[in-house]
Amino acid sequence: MTQFRTEHVPNGTQEEITIYGNMTVGTWVMVRDGCPISVEVVGDEIHFLFGETPREGTEFVIEIDPLREFVRLATDAVRESDALAEAQYGKEDL
Repeated sequence: MTQFRTEHVPNGTQEEITIYGNMTVGTWVMVRDGCPISVEVVGDEIHFLFGETPREGTEFVIEIDPLREFVRLATDAVRESDALAEAQYGKEDL
């Protein structure tokens, strides 16, 4: 049995979720062009809000070291996507 505990979430609640070894919980979010994105630094956590309000949007909280890795990977993905688009459409169409 694996336990995950949230110590702090922006709306001030705490929750504990127990997940058993034979169960997988997955989450995904599609962020489209025009979606409002805001960010707040809270101690060693970076809080992203996708949408206008926490109630209507999605919150993503990450500590600084994992954020550095996420940014590195995202930068590589953007470069790869740009290179593919350039190869397909040409640089002037980007």
